[in-house]
Amino acid sequence: MKYFVYNRKSTDESGNQILSLETQRAITDHIAQQSSLEVIETIQEARSAKIAGNRPLFTSMLVRVRDGEAEGIIVAHLDRLARNERELADIVELMQSKALKEVRTKDKIYDSVDDIYYMGIDLIGAAQFSRKLAVRVKEGMQTKVRRGEFPTRAPIGYINRDAKIYPDPNNLNYIKLAFSLYADGTHSLKSITYILNDRGMRTRYSRQEIQKSVIHGILSNPVYYGAIRSGGTLYKGIHEPIISKALFDQVQEVMHGHNNPKKEKHDYLYRGYLKCGVCGCSLTATLKKQKHIYYYCTNAKGGCTQHNKYLTQAQVTEKIPEVFKPFSALEADFAQLAYETYVNDLKNGSVSAQDQAEVALKEIDTKLGRLLDLYISGSVDESLYNEKRKKLSEERVKLSLQLTSQKTVDPTLTLEQMERLKKSALSIYTMFCEGDDLVKADLLRSALWNAHWVNGNITSQQYKPLWQILEKGLKSTDFKTMYPLPDSNRRFTG
Repeated sequence: MKYFVYNRKSTDESGNQILSLETQRAITDHIAQQSSLEVIETIQEARSAKIAGNRPLFTSMLVRVRDGEAEGIIVAHLDRLARNERELADIVELMQSKALKEVRTKDKIYDSVDDIYYMGIDLIGAAQFSRKLAVRVKEGMQTKVRRGEFPTRAPIGYINRDAKIYPDPNNLNYIKLAFSLYADGTHSLKSITYILNDRGMRTRYSRQEIQKSVIHGILSNPVYYGAIRSGGTLYKGIHEPIISKALFDQVQEVMHGHNNPKKEKHDYLYRGYLKCGVCGCSLTATLKKQKHIYYYCTNAKGGCTQHNKYLTQAQVTEKIPEVFKPFSALEADFAQLAYETYVNDLKNGSVSAQDQAEVALKEIDTKLGRLLDLYISGSVDESLYNEKRKKLSEERVKLSLQLTSQKTVDPTLTLEQMERLKKSALSIYTMFCEGDDLVKADLLRSALWNAHWVNGNITSQQYKPLWQILEKGLKSTDFKTMYPLPDSNRRFTG
């Protein structure tokens, strides 16, 4: 009699695998050698058996048994053969038709009519075990999630260690860069994918280049700011965040809002920073004869008198430093005073914000307790209870993450960031004039929202928030205008 050896590793048993393929192979080889059985082929498959038709090699093996290539099957355990009723019926039918004469395991040989009956009972038990296993796995995962533990294999950017996930030093900076680039609103998923692959980011196991779909998944996953999404609900994780919640929200706004980054074939240094001073539309860029870059109003609203007036890249480069020139008049003492006051107020304000978040958390816990009491007493039906509980739980997660972020702020980092801003403000005009395109791009991204143009000249500009404070102070030469002090209720005056 000829035999097939069939070994199967199930994909739904990872982390709790009953028998590895290597172990199964050792068992089935021993069975064959011990009884001097003729094995014509050993078939190994890493697929789940709980859904019929999910195992192409298994299906092919049954067809080959029906065609007479072999009359017996050797498996380490019966549940490696089938765990669903349809494939169970296929095996029983083959044995009833005598095409399959024997199924042999390390514990039993199924080769008679009575054995067919008992094999059916055993396989039904295996199928029932599959269903129970799925329920137990799901319940176990939910328990881990409620404890703040990530329940499965760590996403890219994290690694599994000691039943928890930790930032992966090999991919940590790539994750931060992806979020930072997309949040600017000037990069598409395609361009970010190209940048990350060019800098060396690779898949964890196959070491292949990252695909655009992977980047989209990263940018949509709340795990990177410290939350875990399960069953449509957010839970506060106990793992270390890689980015801030504010940066994640900014990325979602770009991804789902009206300011989605457009696909672009070329890098235009000033695109995204120029607006028409007449109609307010953005200036787009075009490349002529593969070497000359021009900027012009999109005329999206129609009837703009600036639509047909083009700016060359050289003209913009000549004029754009004007937006940074006012900061060269900033006095060092004035900047130092703003810097010190900002940092002191930031420290005082963080304490108040923490107190407010803690009070809000206690209020939510009280509401959750009252809601549970109402549900137990029958005053609230299950659907309304689940709806309200989900909403309150998500609010609690957001507040907890906010509180954790405030408690983990490093004052030293804040001082360093403010110190860099102060020094940059004093020298930004010179740096922009003398720097190359990479320096210019970095300074634009750091300080400028946009500049309005009319007839080839800049008519106004809008800076990023901290730079707006410096601009106000320069215009008024009054420190309180530059940095308005908050009142006792933390509302800024001035």
